[in-house]
Amino acid sequence: MKHISLLLAITILFLISCKKEDPVPTSETAPKLKFKFKFDSTQVRLGNLGKPTNIPSGHSGISPIFNRISSHYLELAPSATT
Repeated sequence: MKHISLLLAITILFLISCKKEDPVPTSETAPKLKFKFKFDSTQVRLGNLGKPTNIPSGHSGISPIFNRISSHYLELAPSATT
């Protein structure tokens, strides 16, 4: 009898302690944040320090045209202007 009441108490405690999961967000309730990238093939070329630089004579460079590009990593890092 002790074992049955102990098992019943543990079962009731287990069932009471379970809580419902939050529902899966739908497209109406889910947060939406979209980043749109615009690329300019005529943009000024930047050097290692982020300052405008020229291509030395005798060297070649390309100005690619992107039809489509995907981003796998985007870092939102604070700086002095944010």
